[in-house]
Amino acid sequence: IVAHSMGGLVARAVIEDPGLDPGIVNRLIMVGTPNQGSRLAYFPGGFDWLEHRGRNGEEGDGNGLFARAAADGLNEASLDMWPDSKFLRRLNRRGLNTQVRYTLLLGTQAPLSEEAFEEVRERIAGGLESSGLLRLLKPRIEETLVDLDELQDEKGDGAVAVKRGRLEGVEDTELLPISHFAITREAGDARFDLLLEAVLKRLNEDVAPE
Repeated sequence: IVAHSMGGLVARAVIEDPGLDPGIVNRLIMVGTPNQGSRLAYFPGGFDWLEHRGRNGEEGDGNGLFARAAADGLNEASLDMWPDSKFLRRLNRRGLNTQVRYTLLLGTQAPLSEEAFEEVRERIAGGLESSGLLRLLKPRIEETLVDLDELQDEKGDGAVAVKRGRLEGVEDTELLPISHFAITREAGDARFDLLLEAVLKRLNEDVAPE
């Protein structure tokens, strides 16, 4: 199985559950999977915005992105992506499937430099008092802004922080200079080609003669 983002958690939820494991999976390659959650999930609609940003190939904010995300729903599944969610605590307590070879491919290309992130953090902090909704979420937002590596270059891929993508017991972990949506690009795109090379390397190892 080659799984992207939350798809890696869905795959793990099946193969690491003795009652669901089909017993036919011997390799799981997870690309940008938030095994320890993503602090971006604390923000309402945060993942929906990223989904539409990636789907439309828009690297900037883009007019209408938030409108399309809102029309598509509030992405209720993001609650399971909170780093302290009940779902993740239960999943990570199970332990790895000893019959499966695990690989983690984590991106380090996020949209904000450290300096740009500090500027964004200051703007958000300054706007907390101007919005009724944000005032209600102020404690959570202030806590989240202390550590939002998901959005910082070299620390995350724009959606998942490297440190929250890691999974205890998985030695085959590789960091790649790609964004969260590299997997959605086409052949010829340097980011997609780099990711494809890393995936094929593992698959070729599985079929190589001993």
